[in-house]
Amino acid sequence: MFEIKLTKKQIMRLIAVLQVIIAGVYYYIDRPNTDSISIIIYLIIGLLFLGISFSKRLTAGKTIKKADMTKNQKFEQKLELFALGLALFSIVINFSDWSSELFFIDCCLMQLLMSPMADRTTAK
Repeated sequence: MFEIKLTKKQIMRLIAVLQVIIAGVYYYIDRPNTDSISIIIYLIIGLLFLGISFSKRLTAGKTIKKADMTKNQKFEQKLELFALGLALFSIVINFSDWSSELFFIDCCLMQLLMSPMADRTTAK
């Protein structure tokens, strides 16, 4: 399907930035009656991913190449793209309250950034 040419640490930092952006968008959407717990949760998740990105256990190696991907990994990426498209389509249908779909979009984007993960059956 497609490959991400970033290192694992760069992907984790990108996800941390994504969480802060999602928290800002959520705050902007629900400005009159903002649920501060949701914003704090997005920011905590972002801080966790940022902290994990500095971990020594996380290798700085590249992700899986497109030629080395199995059929299951390609299918997984297609499903994640379909789920993201479904979330965006549901926003188009119900545009008046799309803050509820923000969490689903965030999860889909995180999965797309972290995929494809190494296949455990072929790992040595």
